[in-house]
Amino acid sequence: DALDQCPGFCANLKHSDRFNGGVEVLTPSSETHRRVMDAIKTVHSYTGGDQGMINGVFSAMPDAPLIGGEQMRALSAKHALPTQHGQQLARLPAGYNADVGLYILPGNRWAHEGGAAAVRVLHFTLGPLKPWDWWAGWISPPFATLGWREARARLPPEPPAHGLVGAALAGGRGEGAYLLLLAAMPLLLVAWATRRWLAVSYAAAAGRGGGARSMWVMWAAKLAEGDTRVCIAGARTAAGVGGTESSGAGASPSAPSAASVLAHSPSQHALPVWLPAASIGGVLACVGVAIGAPALLIPSTTIPWRAWVLVYIWFLCVGGVLLHSALQLLRATGTRAGRKRRAQRMQHGAGQQASTTATPATRRSTAPVLPSPQPLGDALVLFATVGTCATLAPWTSTFLGIKTMIPNIVGLVVGGVATLFALVLVAPPAGIAWYSSGYWAGLLGTTDMTAPLGTCTSPSLSPGKRAPAEGSAWKV
Repeated sequence: DALDQCPGFCANLKHSDRFNGGVEVLTPSSETHRRVMDAIKTVHSYTGGDQGMINGVFSAMPDAPLIGGEQMRALSAKHALPTQHGQQLARLPAGYNADVGLYILPGNRWAHEGGAAAVRVLHFTLGPLKPWDWWAGWISPPFATLGWREARARLPPEPPAHGLVGAALAGGRGEGAYLLLLAAMPLLLVAWATRRWLAVSYAAAAGRGGGARSMWVMWAAKLAEGDTRVCIAGARTAAGVGGTESSGAGASPSAPSAASVLAHSPSQHALPVWLPAASIGGVLACVGVAIGAPALLIPSTTIPWRAWVLVYIWFLCVGGVLLHSALQLLRATGTRAGRKRRAQRMQHGAGQQASTTATPATRRSTAPVLPSPQPLGDALVLFATVGTCATLAPWTSTFLGIKTMIPNIVGLVVGGVATLFALVLVAPPAGIAWYSSGYWAGLLGTTDMTAPLGTCTSPSLSPGKRAPAEGSAWKV
C-alpha cells in the first residue's frame, strides 16, 4: 500500500505546485514537531490557514517523487529523496486523495490514471456541499453513487447537530424524537386552523337558523355549482341592501337605498395600485417561509427521504395556512375600504332620501351579481398552482434524466424560474378577488364572512341568475 511506503512525509500534489492537506502521512518525530513550530512564526500561508502553512513548511514537495513510480525506486536506491525538517518527502498517488469536485465537474469522470479502480480515499470538496447533507444528492446526483449512504447506514444514530434549538426540541431523545416532533408541528397547526374555520362556519350557519347540516349543505352547493358570485336581494334597508325601494315616511333618512349603495358595479370601484404587487409579494413570502422553516429546522445529517417527507409536510401544511391567512388579510383590508366607502355614500345620500320619499311611485331595483363572500375558485387555483410547482419544480432534472451536477443545477434554476412565473400569474387574480369580496362585504354592511346576504345556495339557482323576488323562499 502506498501509505505504508511513505518514507517520512507524504501528500498528494494537485494540479499546481501545491499539495492538498486533506490526506497527509507523517512519521512521528519530536524533532520535526520542534522545527515545524519554529517555522510557523516566519512561514507565509497562501491560504491563511493550515494547508497554506504546511505547504510553506514543506516547500520541497513539488520536487519529491511519486510513490510507486520509476523515479521513486531510482531515488530510493540512491537515498536521494528530498528532506525537510527531518522528514523524507514523497508524493501520494491521486487515488489516495481523490477530489470529488474533479470527478463531478468534468461530467462524472475520474481524470487520474487508473480511474475509479485507483480510488482509495475520497475527498469531498465543493465547499459546503457534503454528502452527509440531505440536500447534497439533490443538487449533485453523483453524491448518491459514491458510497456515503452505505457508510452512513453503518454509523450509530446521533442527536441532531442543530444547536440549542434542536437539543431543546428533542428533549435529549435523539434525532428520531426530534423528527417526529417536526412532523407533528405542522399537522397540529392545520388541525387548529381547520377547527377554527369549522367553528366560524358553524356559527354563521347557526346565526341563520341552521346548524352543522345547513353549513355543509351550503358549502356543498357552492362547490357543486361552481358558485363564485353572490346574489343580493330582499329588503334589508338597515344593512343598506334592498330588492325594493318603497316610498313613505317609514324609510330611514340616514340609510342609503339599495340603488344608491349598489349604483356602481364591482368593475367600477377603484382597486388600490399596490394590490397586485402585494398579492405577489404575499404569496412569495408565504412560499419562502414554508420552504425556509423546514430547511432551518431539519438536521443536515437526516436521511434524505425522511428530510424530503418533512419538507413536503411543512410546505403543504404551513404554506396552506399562510396562504389562507394572506387571503383573509386581503379580504379584511377590502372590508375596511368598503366600510369607509359605505360611510361616505351614506353621508352623500342623506340629502337625496328626502326627495326620494316624496315620490309616490314604487319601483323594484335589479339585484346585482357580486363577488363571492370567499372566492373559492381563485383560492383553489392558487393552492393547486403552488402545490403543483412544489411537487414538480424540485425534480425537473430527475424527470429529464440528468445525472451530472452542472446541468442539474441549470435544470433546477429553470424549474425555479418557471415556478416564479406561475406564481406571478396566479397571485394577482386571487388577491383581487378576495379584496373585492371584502370590499363589497364592507360596502353592503355584511358581517357574515361565510355567506353574506342573499348567497346563491339554491341548487335551482345557477351562478349569474338573479335572486328570487322579495318574499320568495330560499331553497337549501
